[in-house]
Amino acid sequence: MQDAASYQKLLDYIHEREALEGVKRGLAGVEAGRVTPLDKFAKDSAKANAESLDRWVIERAPLRGPEWCDKLPDSRCSLARRPAGRTARSQCPIREAGSI
Repeated sequence: MQDAASYQKLLDYIHEREALEGVKRGLAGVEAGRVTPLDKFAKDSAKANAESLDRWVIERAPLRGPEWCDKLPDSRCSLARRPAGRTARSQCPIREAGSI
Protein backbone atom coordinates (compact mmCIF):
# COMPACT_ATOMS: atom_id res chain seq x y z
CA MET A 1 0.00 0.00 0.00
CA GLN A 2 1.31 3.48 -0.94
CA ASP A 3 0.51 6.87 0.46
CA ALA A 4 -1.06 9.48 -1.83
CA ALA A 5 2.16 11.49 -2.27
CA SER A 6 4.15 8.43 -3.38
CA TYR A 7 1.41 7.39 -5.78
CA GLN A 8 1.26 10.91 -7.27
CA LYS A 9 5.03 10.88 -7.69
CA LEU A 10 4.74 7.59 -9.60
CA LEU A 11 2.01 9.02 -11.84
CA ASP A 12 4.11 12.13 -12.52
CA TYR A 13 7.06 9.92 -13.48
CA ILE A 14 4.89 7.88 -15.87
CA HIS A 15 3.52 11.05 -17.53
CA GLU A 16 7.03 12.45 -17.89
CA ARG A 17 8.23 9.23 -19.56
CA GLU A 18 5.25 9.26 -21.93
CA ALA A 19 6.00 12.87 -22.86
CA LEU A 20 9.65 12.05 -23.53
CA GLU A 21 8.63 9.12 -25.74
CA GLY A 22 6.34 11.45 -27.69
CA VAL A 23 9.19 13.90 -28.23
CA LYS A 24 11.46 11.07 -29.39
CA ARG A 25 8.80 9.88 -31.87
CA GLY A 26 8.41 13.43 -33.14
CA LEU A 27 12.15 13.89 -33.64
CA ALA A 28 12.36 10.55 -35.42
CA GLY A 29 9.55 11.72 -37.73
CA VAL A 30 11.44 14.93 -38.51
CA GLU A 31 14.63 13.00 -39.27
CA ALA A 32 12.73 10.57 -41.51
CA GLY A 33 10.98 13.40 -43.36
CA ARG A 34 7.50 12.36 -42.22
CA VAL A 35 6.78 15.68 -40.50
CA THR A 36 5.71 18.84 -42.35
CA PRO A 37 7.57 21.95 -41.14
CA LEU A 38 5.27 24.46 -39.43
CA ASP A 39 5.90 27.26 -41.93
CA LYS A 40 4.99 25.00 -44.88
CA PHE A 41 1.93 23.71 -43.04
CA ALA A 42 0.83 27.28 -42.23
CA LYS A 43 1.30 28.41 -45.86
CA ASP A 44 -0.59 25.40 -47.21
CA SER A 45 -3.37 25.90 -44.68
CA ALA A 46 -3.64 29.63 -45.42
CA LYS A 47 -3.78 28.93 -49.16
CA ALA A 48 -6.52 26.34 -48.69
CA ASN A 49 -8.50 28.73 -46.48
CA ALA A 50 -8.14 31.56 -49.01
CA GLU A 51 -9.31 29.30 -51.84
CA SER A 52 -12.28 28.20 -49.75
CA LEU A 53 -13.17 31.83 -49.00
CA ASP A 54 -12.92 32.71 -52.69
CA ARG A 55 -15.30 29.88 -53.63
CA TRP A 56 -17.76 30.93 -50.88
CA VAL A 57 -17.75 34.57 -52.01
CA ILE A 58 -18.09 33.73 -55.71
CA GLU A 59 -20.99 31.33 -55.05
CA ARG A 60 -22.88 34.09 -53.24
CA ALA A 61 -21.90 36.98 -55.50
CA PRO A 62 -21.13 35.53 -58.94
CA LEU A 63 -20.98 38.93 -60.67
CA ARG A 64 -18.76 40.90 -58.26
CA GLY A 65 -17.23 38.08 -56.20
CA PRO A 66 -14.30 37.34 -58.54
CA GLU A 67 -13.33 41.03 -58.61
CA TRP A 68 -13.53 41.25 -54.82
CA CYS A 69 -11.40 38.11 -54.44
CA ASP A 70 -8.79 39.50 -56.86
CA LYS A 71 -8.49 42.76 -54.89
CA LEU A 72 -8.46 41.24 -51.40
CA PRO A 73 -4.74 40.31 -51.27
CA ASP A 74 -3.70 43.85 -52.28
CA SER A 75 -6.04 45.35 -49.69
CA ARG A 76 -4.61 43.13 -46.98
CA CYS A 77 -1.05 44.02 -47.94
CA SER A 78 -1.81 47.74 -48.04
CA LEU A 79 -3.01 47.56 -44.43
CA ALA A 80 0.37 46.14 -43.40
CA ARG A 81 2.21 49.13 -44.91
CA ARG A 82 -0.25 51.84 -43.88
CA PRO A 83 1.32 55.33 -44.14
CA ALA A 84 1.78 57.24 -40.91
CA GLY A 85 -1.32 59.14 -39.87
CA ARG A 86 -3.76 57.06 -41.92
CA THR A 87 -6.23 54.86 -40.19
CA ALA A 88 -7.20 51.41 -41.34
CA ARG A 89 -10.74 52.69 -41.88
CA SER A 90 -9.57 55.43 -44.28
CA GLN A 91 -7.37 53.06 -46.27
CA CYS A 92 -9.26 49.79 -46.47
CA PRO A 93 -11.95 49.68 -49.20
CA ILE A 94 -13.51 46.66 -47.56
CA ARG A 95 -14.08 48.58 -44.34
CA GLU A 96 -15.31 51.61 -46.25
CA ALA A 97 -17.92 49.45 -47.92
CA GLY A 98 -19.21 48.60 -44.45
CA SER A 99 -18.63 44.87 -44.76
CA ILE A 100 -16.44 44.66 -41.64
